[in-house]
Amino acid sequence: MYDEGIASLGDSYHSWVNDPGSAVNLQIDELIEHIATNIFIFKLTYHNESDLTNRVETFSYDNFTLFSSYGINNYDIQRWYLSRRRLFRTFSETESIQPEKVGTNLFN
Repeated sequence: MYDEGIASLGDSYHSWVNDPGSAVNLQIDELIEHIATNIFIFKLTYHNESDLTNRVETFSYDNFTLFSSYGINNYDIQRWYLSRRRLFRTFSETESIQPEKVGTNLFN
């Protein structure tokens, strides 16, 4: 989503110009709706995972806010990038917590 978002922005002198009606932005909107639907189902199933769902919702909201306006400044990009980093840091934190290997390797 990050790469598609950056690719859809046209560069200007002090800010970026965005076309909310472009094909790329419409695809981003569809992706945001898809994520929102799945996070809603996830919230119902795993109600104790509020930290993850809050970060996904914040990132989705920041995506929608950013790419639904015509003019985007550096502050908007920084806020969007920060919510992206928070969300993906959640995944890297969970990947780094692995149970210790017990016994022998099962694949030998």
